[in-house]
Amino acid sequence: IGLTASDMECISLFLTSSSCRQWEMLELTNCYIQDQGFRVLYRGTRHCNDITITWMQLDDDGLTAQSAPLISEMTVKYGVELLVISGNETVGEDQQLYSMLTQCTTRIQRLFMGTTKLFSRAAIKLFSALQDNKTLKMLDVSNNVISDEAHDAITAALQRNCCLKELDMHHNPISADTSKAIVQALQDNNTLSLLQLPVCLELEGDPNIIRTLQIAVNEKRESRGCQVKLE
Repeated sequence: IGLTASDMECISLFLTSSSCRQWEMLELTNCYIQDQGFRVLYRGTRHCNDITITWMQLDDDGLTAQSAPLISEMTVKYGVELLVISGNETVGEDQQLYSMLTQCTTRIQRLFMGTTKLFSRAAIKLFSALQDNKTLKMLDVSNNVISDEAHDAITAALQRNCCLKELDMHHNPISADTSKAIVQALQDNNTLSLLQLPVCLELEGDPNIIRTLQIAVNEKRESRGCQVKLE
């Protein structure tokens, strides 16, 4: 049983009328508010410009691409630093979601998008937006449907981005060759310290391939004092 529209109106009222203007967390995990409930929350808070929400947790809430523009706007407006939208199918399909990565006032540092049925066409938009982002330090896109089609966007983002430190791509249908290309792109990257690979490369015939790739990339990075761990 999820929260009703009336419940969301009460939450909106509480957020906007309370004397507290800085909220550590807005947690709506597994509340199944759906797009309608999130619109109620958005409408109830949109005229309030003096509150901050550090952590916004919306995982497994039945949200779709219809909520994407509102999620993006609230993330930027309220200075959200950690956003969890995992488990909401199709929420990543609307390109407007990724405007939260390109706006100059964004403060987002950690973004969790696991199990959102994120296909390559949406992943291309995500990684394209990530290229020049200067705030995001951790991105989780595990358990999705990102394929080799997103190869160029992912490698370009890793070559250009100068902020991201952790990237989780576990359980995506990306080939070993594309996985290797993603790792090789890190030769031009100075910040990423943890990359969780989309496929288990040990199953491709070389039991030491991850270690071999890690050593090769870190040798290239050594002069710049930056190392990466592959998992």
